[in-house]
Amino acid sequence: MAIFRGTGGSGDATNDVTINSVTLKASEAEASAAAALVSENAAAADLALTNADVVLTHADEVLTRADTVLTAADVVSTGNDLALTNADVVLTNADVVLTHADELLTRADTVLTAADVVLAEADKVQTGLDRVATAADLVSTNQDTIDTAADLVLTNADVVLTHADELLTRADTVLTAADVVSSAASASTATTQAGIATTKAGEANTSAIAAAAELSTAALKANNLSDLANAGTARTNLGLGTAATTASSAYATSTQGTTADNALVASAVSTFGGTLIDDADASTARTTLGLGDVATTAASAYATAAQGTTADNALVASTVSSFGATLIDDANAGAARTTLGLGTAATTVALAGSNKLINGGFGVNQRAVSGTVSLAAGAFGHDRFKGGASGCTYTFATSENVTTIDISAGSLIQVVEGINLQSGTHTLSWTGTATAKIGGGSLSATGVTGTATGGTNLNIEISTGTVSLIQLEEGSVASPFEHLTYASNLIECQRYFESLGASVTDYSTSGTQQAQWFFKVEKRATPTMVYSGSSIGTGQDSISTDVATYYAGASTNARIGGGSTASSEL
Repeated sequence: MAIFRGTGGSGDATNDVTINSVTLKASEAEASAAAALVSENAAAADLALTNADVVLTHADEVLTRADTVLTAADVVSTGNDLALTNADVVLTNADVVLTHADELLTRADTVLTAADVVLAEADKVQTGLDRVATAADLVSTNQDTIDTAADLVLTNADVVLTHADELLTRADTVLTAADVVSSAASASTATTQAGIATTKAGEANTSAIAAAAELSTAALKANNLSDLANAGTARTNLGLGTAATTASSAYATSTQGTTADNALVASAVSTFGGTLIDDADASTARTTLGLGDVATTAASAYATAAQGTTADNALVASTVSSFGATLIDDANAGAARTTLGLGTAATTVALAGSNKLINGGFGVNQRAVSGTVSLAAGAFGHDRFKGGASGCTYTFATSENVTTIDISAGSLIQVVEGINLQSGTHTLSWTGTATAKIGGGSLSATGVTGTATGGTNLNIEISTGTVSLIQLEEGSVASPFEHLTYASNLIECQRYFESLGASVTDYSTSGTQQAQWFFKVEKRATPTMVYSGSSIGTGQDSISTDVATYYAGASTNARIGGGSTASSEL
């Protein structure tokens, strides 16, 4: 049986399978028919043959359909090939279009470059036109200058010609006089005089002509006026001074000149005026005028009329109180102090140690606080001052050895040790805007008074504001702040707190080792020790008011590190 195959279709393999299957079935039918004939079963053989024919007929139909499918596949394949060919043509045309587009862009770039060149040339042309215009303006300006100079030359020439005319007129006058002389005198004498006059006239005429020629020659010089750079050079060439450019109002008038001349005429000046004019200096002139020192003293050095009236009234009995009159009439300062009710403290210089506060000038700062200081309640900042119940925040600055504390929140407290107090009234004074109080009193401005009890500790509390030079002293009158030396101040502070500088060490090859720190100042009480991180020991120590001993094991380097502290603060 023939098997037909199409070309170029994806269904070829499927069609081959279908045709082979039909052929196989036909072969099987023929075999069955042969077997039936062999078995002499004619009926069965006929039926088998009939079935075989049916199968073959179906097979032919399938083959016909397969041919149709293959033909369609060939058509599709041909259409695909045509589509691909058309696509290639389109792509080729696109490449041509792109090539033309590139050519057009290249030509456009060439045109733009040419346009830039044209614009650059146009800018050059415009620059040239601007320069031509500038040159034209300069030529015009120079022409104006030349015209002005020419006018000036012509004016000067007119002046010279006028003078020449005057000289000629004078010559005519001389000749006329010569004629008169000729008529009145002898012929020889007249002739001589006339000759002399004619000669003078000729000389005058010659001088005028020479002057005109010289001026004309000078005016024609190229470097005189025509090529000058500016008006100043032109004035210099013309011999003009600064008066030529000075307004007439800067000079005296003829009337003023006459007045000035007359001022020095003896008949117009008195003897006194002459003396005053002849005085060598202002001091002599003041003496001539009879002026005293008041004449040279500023008015501000004297009382005004109103102040004078006030001064006059100050001594009028009706404007002075009886107390004031008594004070004015006191014979001496002692009597005046008695009138004012002042005690001996007013004339007594504060004794050393009168300030019961330690470090009242805030000069000692062993804890090295800086910047904005924030203290918890009971924590210390500057020596002997600690944060109040709400803590304290402050800054500080030092100028000319005076430290000023500026408290922005909370308060500072110093506990004054009772051993330094005596019973009685005490006064607390300071400089600044802060308020303060003694013990349980009320916060007030400087000059607070309160009562202390000898032997009993006393709290001094300072609230917000600025404070410096704070002092607590016996009595009800504040005296000037007591300034101690820094050394004295530091020693007083170290009774309550001390910081170790260099480390203290001890070492031995046997036995228990110990490092000892002997305090510079005996402490108020057995201090609380804080050992720095570089300290070495077992943690056991022995402390007294004057020495701290720190122990280490055998053959171990015992050390109290620098920066360790001892505190017996109140």
